[in-house]
Amino acid sequence: MRACVPVSDNSTSELASRAAQLQGAQAIVLAPGLRSPAATLAGLRATGALPASALILATPDFPPGPAGAGVLMCRVDQLAVGEITERFRTEFGRAMSRDAAYGFDAAALAIGIARARGAAGLTSGTLTSRSGFRGVLGSFRFSSSGAVERNCSIYRVEGNAFKMHDPAPSGF
Repeated sequence: MRACVPVSDNSTSELASRAAQLQGAQAIVLAPGLRSPAATLAGLRATGALPASALILATPDFPPGPAGAGVLMCRVDQLAVGEITERFRTEFGRAMSRDAAYGFDAAALAIGIARARGAAGLTSGTLTSRSGFRGVLGSFRFSSSGAVERNCSIYRVEGNAFKMHDPAPSGF
């Protein structure tokens, strides 16, 4: 059974009023848009209704720290992007943004296809290949609808850091 328990703020009374809905929960997803996901999780845990065995999933912007112990999230493999981000910092004097990494991937994809197949290789069929492509931010592929699917690594919050829990597959 799936249930959505909307939470508008981190007030103890609101979270406590939702406690009955949390009993028996197998997983909790801290969706984007929470003002303070760590405080929300602390509040949910404080109700006593959240089972200790419940899987807690969050977005990559969830902060590390003791309040988030055990939280899992999908993040770009930080070791994989390290070398290129360092070269970017050396060249441009600033950190590589996610948009810059996407731009790098797009340019490398187009150049790679053109080198391997020529300009005629830049087709919808090539771009929507089920095997996908490898980029700075991991492997990715395009669907026929234009959506992008990405593999990512699963990290767990341990103390004040993110620890690799399950590395991303290298392809699809």
